[in-house]
Amino acid sequence: MTTVLAWTSAAAVAFLVISAFLGPDKALLLIVFGGVGLGLQAGMIGQAAVAVSLYPQATVTAGVGWAASLGRLGSVVGPIFGGILIGVGVDTGTIVLAVCIPVIVALVLVVILGRITAEKATAPESSQLERQPLASPPGR
Repeated sequence: MTTVLAWTSAAAVAFLVISAFLGPDKALLLIVFGGVGLGLQAGMIGQAAVAVSLYPQATVTAGVGWAASLGRLGSVVGPIFGGILIGVGVDTGTIVLAVCIPVIVALVLVVILGRITAEKATAPESSQLERQPLASPPGR
């Protein structure tokens, strides 16, 4: 799952960077923003699936709740930050490139998370002796 999230985040960043340098061609912008939406939407849906698979069963709902609430926080802070940049007079290409920063941070974190979970999955399990039940005493 983390591999898919990494690729979709990378696609979103690539399309965002392309959109920052495009001219006023509306048809091309529509195609590029479709790629941005595809990458970001897949990432938003995928983060919930990753959260479900990472947390222990007893805390999975709290983990998914925290993941969703931090996403909502970004939905509030992002437009505020964008409004400030527009108010200061920053050009749109720079604003679009600034939007890439949190997506790149998320991409790096997903790659790190993927490596951590891959290491845990390949770690040797406890020995067979530890998992076998104790033998009953002789004569029983």
